[in-house]
Amino acid sequence: MNPPSRINKSSRRDSALGQDIRIIEKSPNRYVLSDGENEYRLAPAVASNVHVAALPESEMLKREAIPLAELAQDQRAQIVALDDAVQGFTRRRFLDLGLTPGATIYPELANFFGEPRAYRVRGTMIALRNDQASQIWVKPI
Repeated sequence: MNPPSRINKSSRRDSALGQDIRIIEKSPNRYVLSDGENEYRLAPAVASNVHVAALPESEMLKREAIPLAELAQDQRAQIVALDDAVQGFTRRRFLDLGLTPGATIYPELANFFGEPRAYRVRGTMIALRNDQASQIWVKPI
């Protein structure tokens, strides 16, 4: 069985852009795809309009993770990845603060107004706004 892929384009109405699928069978006569619930049998002419690409490793890691902003107040977590949208100065700042894959992080202080929220990481307390914490993917431990 092939690893999960993501549909980039599709001529079928019941499949969607960004949908996760598996290629079950590939032959000169037909292609069989599955999204885990439904099976799609496509003629080669139709299948030629479907473009799939393997999920990046960062996407596979995010399947078992949640955004840091959704972590419960009394829950510890391990950082899995920074969102791909985090680039430039913000990415550098996150890395400098110790927000790297494998680091343990947990909410230390809640703010009466909701944000910023204080987190403990690598023995240091840092404050992050919810939009920043939403870009950090963690796996509760």
